[in-house]
Amino acid sequence: MVEERPASADDWYANVFWVQRRKCLLVTHAGTLFSVFAPVVRAASLRPLAAFVVPLITRQLAAEGFPAGALGPRRASPRPPTGRCLAA
Repeated sequence: MVEERPASADDWYANVFWVQRRKCLLVTHAGTLFSVFAPVVRAASLRPLAAFVVPLITRQLAAEGFPAGALGPRRASPRPPTGRCLAA
């Protein structure tokens, strides 16, 4: 059973979608709406998700001139989703 938790400003949301038949990933921080886009990702590279996403976010923060911890502590694993995903 998945424990439902209230949403937090420290949460990150990830969306996988396709552009020209290529899988892409968009990750957004709930509190700041800071977003990171990863084009052409493979499903295998997203498992475990944190191993792919944490370095991606860290690199983008550095590219924007922010320290690695600017958006709060990094969790080793993502929290289970609190809502449902709707696919078009």
